[in-house]
Amino acid sequence: MIMVTHDQGLKYFAHRVVRMADGKVARIDTIPPQAREKIINELEERCEAHAKGKGENMLTIREGISDQAV
Repeated sequence: MIMVTHDQGLKYFAHRVVRMADGKVARIDTIPPQAREKIINELEERCEAHAKGKGENMLTIREGISDQAV
């Protein structure tokens, strides 16, 4: 799957990030599996809390994802 976004926080859900500049590939970053696993686990925990109606760590309709996952 290819996803195009300007939201830098979403990069931790990917295996690789291709950065483009002026229509050309500028850089390809590989996201460490530990970073991907951490962000996915955090999201799952927050979704479970939301489903249970707990106030702590509830998700909003559109909440930015921190760019400090690692």
